Amino acid sequence: MRFCTADVLWNRPFLERSESIARLAAASGVVEGNVAMSSITLERGSDNLVEWAGMTESSGGAYVNGATVTMTLYSGYSRSATTGAVSGTPVSGATSLPLSYVSGSNGTYQGVIPSTVTLNLELDYTLQITATHGAYSRVRALAATVIDGTT
Repeated sequence: MRFCTADVLWNRPFLERSESIARLAAASGVVEGNVAMSSITLERGSDNLVEWAGMTESSGGAYVNGATVTMTLYSGYSRSATTGAVSGTPVSGATSLPLSYVSGSNGTYQGVIPSTVTLNLELDYTLQITATHGAYSRVRALAATVIDGTT
């Protein structure tokens, strides 16, 4: 297995270890990350480590270290602009996966989409990440491209 990382601060992928990682951030809202990102690359046949780095409160900019963060991978995803309702098919094994706070970090959360999740190179996917902190929440949907990591 390979470890592909997308360094979204510079948007330069490079190889490193035997999992896939993508750093995620929100564009705006009640809780936000330090970098806006609208897509992610997942490697089929590998664990994909997902990171939301630098989550902050929009008012005051304090780091959020106590949020509840989950992610779900969908195929055929759409979200109503008026109601926020999601339609699409959740991918088996990749629903409500937790992103846990990285101890000692400044608002960094990580979670894994396991290698056992079946990903089809011909389907369009969306990774939806939901962060809840007190009475506030932030939903981020990222277009997900799948590359073949099994060869």
